[in-house]
Amino acid sequence: MVRRLGYAGMCACMAMLVSCAAGGKLLSATTANMAGALKDFCVSHGISTVETKRADSLYSLADQRIKRGQKGEAYDMLDRAVIYYRLALSKQELDLAERRLEDTREQARIQEEQLSEYREVVRELKGGAQ
Repeated sequence: MVRRLGYAGMCACMAMLVSCAAGGKLLSATTANMAGALKDFCVSHGISTVETKRADSLYSLADQRIKRGQKGEAYDMLDRAVIYYRLALSKQELDLAERRLEDTREQARIQEEQLSEYREVVRELKGGAQ
């Protein structure tokens, strides 16, 4: 999951760099494509949060504005949708990292207990051998 998120972020950054060099029209199209790709990613991975719902709303409103010819406002909304989708993904990645950290801490605690038990057995063996 983390690799996919990292790859998606890298692709998004590259698309933004290319679109900046090519001009505003391509940038707007890239923003729309990025918003759509992030929306699809969130849907396909079952990510449904307050942030994704807000992004979905902005995405739908932007689509309506584009159809009415209000492209400037629409692309502003798409920019915000991208930010909300990325925020949702970042929060999910943070939650995953925190769970992994807790699991690692629990494993370390268990190993410390085992080590203490082994040390106690070694002490008993050394004491009995004398």
